[in-house]
Amino acid sequence: MASGSDSSTSESSSHSSEKRLRIVALEAQFGAIPDFDICNGDYEIIVYDSTPRNSEAVLKERLRDADVAIITTIPMNSATLSREVTPNLRAIMIMAAGTDHVDLETCRKRGIRVLNCPSANSETVAEHAVALYFAIRRRVVQTHQLTVQDSWAAQKTLLGVLKDNNGRPPVGLSQERVGIIGYGRLGQHIAKLCSALGMTVSISDRKGAAVERQDMSAIRDGRSHKPERVQRSSFADTLTQSTVLFICVPRNTATLNMVASMELAQMASQALVVNVSRGGIVNETDLLQALKARQIAGAATDVFIEEPACAGNSVLIKALAQEQARDQAASSIPLVVTPHTAWYSQSTMSNLTESVKENLEGWWRDACPQENIVL
Repeated sequence: MASGSDSSTSESSSHSSEKRLRIVALEAQFGAIPDFDICNGDYEIIVYDSTPRNSEAVLKERLRDADVAIITTIPMNSATLSREVTPNLRAIMIMAAGTDHVDLETCRKRGIRVLNCPSANSETVAEHAVALYFAIRRRVVQTHQLTVQDSWAAQKTLLGVLKDNNGRPPVGLSQERVGIIGYGRLGQHIAKLCSALGMTVSISDRKGAAVERQDMSAIRDGRSHKPERVQRSSFADTLTQSTVLFICVPRNTATLNMVASMELAQMASQALVVNVSRGGIVNETDLLQALKARQIAGAATDVFIEEPACAGNSVLIKALAQEQARDQAASSIPLVVTPHTAWYSQSTMSNLTESVKENLEGWWRDACPQENIVL
């Protein structure tokens, strides 16, 4: 019979029965932890609603006897993954798509299996990405703030807020040229939504790679498998030709600062940048400068280089906060931000629970879902 604990349970009571498989879930606040059909039910599971990110002592104590760790955002660095700290650790189940917070090289050296949930939130994140596009293109946040502050009544019209850098009204969906950097599950869902809205969609090749333009018919919905046609283009052409750029790549050494001052300078003045992947892929300092200089028309981001983001660690948040404090009005910086909530929905929560169950049971039976294997 599996045993469970929550964040209020003392850890000393969990270090017993050494021969039983011990599973430790560190962040149940991000998804319900299911029962697992393994070991004939004779395993031990310790569930914590949350775990402090800045306390190595707590993390070491909670993981010291774990065979399996279930995490979402908690960093698993080389020190935590050392044999001295986690001598029994055999597998890490990530209840998320991202893996950049886990030291995969140390896991590889130790033979620790790592699985994630790459499909769990892709539909929801894609929907949020499109919502961010509308918010920034239609200046929804700014006009809301100005309307509440009686600026509409005072100025008689707020149409000027919606005009682009050249004084023109916003473009419509049929005029938008969407560029998508990263064509995994998330990129495919965004492409499908944008195509359905009547936008022209182009998929970027990897940065620095030559590409022959071709039609693609590989956008497939997980349920309907309905193909849509899009185009593929080089990274450089994607930058110069897109009026909306969606960032959908994982964060690693190859993608860090992928979009910085040089790339932003190549974009059209009416272009938007929407980042729903990871912070740091778009250089925050360079993005802010491009927005202030009106090099591009606007940006929206759900992710930051350091999270939780605040005025103390993000130049973007600091700039928005300073403008609001100074003017007590809508920010003139064409930027919309959300607090890494693009993934959150009822379907995502259900998918995460189902995926971690499938992953752990598959690992136990040596039959891991191939598409979820990181290592």
